[in-house]
Amino acid sequence: MWLVRDQTRANYLEEIVQPMRESIFIAALESRDPLTYHTVADRRFQNRVVVKYAQSDVVVRLVVGMAGLWLLLWIIEGVLGELGSIRSLLRRR
Repeated sequence: MWLVRDQTRANYLEEIVQPMRESIFIAALESRDPLTYHTVADRRFQNRVVVKYAQSDVVVRLVVGMAGLWLLLWIIEGVLGELGSIRSLLRRR
């Protein structure tokens, strides 16, 4: 599991989500103080951008998908049952 611990100081944090699949986290940090610039290979950078890819678990996707399908069928069954009872009431009149 990936934590957002190193992104807590970020000026910009966004999550791009593909439902039931994966997420891409984008964090950007702009250092205002030259003492806090990011150093990589003896080069100093004012901005830092971190992109993390997080994939969802297949088992969770299957469970959520099956539960959603079951709920949809249950709702359709209820709606059709109510339509049938309304139809029978209208025929009696």
